Amino acid sequence: MPADVAEAKIREANVEPLEDFPGTRSTWRCLCLVCLHEIDVWYSSVVYAGNGACDYCSGSRQIPDADARAELLTLGLEALVPYPSSNTEWRSRCTACKKIVDPTLGNARKTKFPCRYCARRATHPGVAVEIMKEAGLKPLAPFPGSVKAVWKAQHIACGKQVDAVLDKVIQRRRASCIHCARYGFKVDLPAFLYLMVHIVLGAAKVGICNEGSGRIRDHERNGWKQVLSSPLPGDHALRAEQHVLDRWLLLGLPQGVTRLDMPQGGWTETVALCDRTLPKLRKDFHTAIDATFEGGLG
Repeated sequence: MPADVAEAKIREANVEPLEDFPGTRSTWRCLCLVCLHEIDVWYSSVVYAGNGACDYCSGSRQIPDADARAELLTLGLEALVPYPSSNTEWRSRCTACKKIVDPTLGNARKTKFPCRYCARRATHPGVAVEIMKEAGLKPLAPFPGSVKAVWKAQHIACGKQVDAVLDKVIQRRRASCIHCARYGFKVDLPAFLYLMVHIVLGAAKVGICNEGSGRIRDHERNGWKQVLSSPLPGDHALRAEQHVLDRWLLLGLPQGVTRLDMPQGGWTETVALCDRTLPKLRKDFHTAIDATFEGGLG
């Protein structure tokens, strides 16, 4: 096999030779132009048998988690859970628009926009509506055409009308409602402030519920594990929860899950565990309770 012919054939498989062609009876050191890993290629397997050249891209060779995370970050996505495999959906967050997406590493390598939202742009009316709904808002008018324009919407949780701004919704990752009084929660009854985590989703959630309600059990049935719980008067619990959410907002922490991840509701009070470690979440929890009783919440 002439070396120039072999090089031309192997390049058709998206790899670049790193050494002279050794023949068909030994492996050929090459660089995969898709994932940029150095690989050992069997010429006959690729050219004659039609097999893929790269074990990393095919998923037959596992990439170390740290290497996979670093590669994903160069593609504009931040991993939220451990690396599964190159052909398995990987829960991530776009570093540009902060939306949560689930591409495979293999697909992310092949496309210009690994984030499906950035691929269609947030200014696309359909995408804009989807972002609003995932943040807990139902648009009451067509998309105004700008992410900085006021957009009339209904806060799904309480049913009240609000003046939303898409740019702020994207940044905050949750609905901002001046009317909301937490649907179903009674401030004049005993309550609990709780903190839960979901390992598979890589997220934490703060929440409140009245004593005797089944809210915590609803979350547990959907894979959430309770970490902390503290009994409080209803009005104290409401203010303590808001204290935690305000803290996360001040730190610029995006929402940790999407609406589809939590059919039982509560996705707007979540944060990714990669953004806020469990020790810091515990501190947020206890600080909010202390501030409530000290009068720090007004």
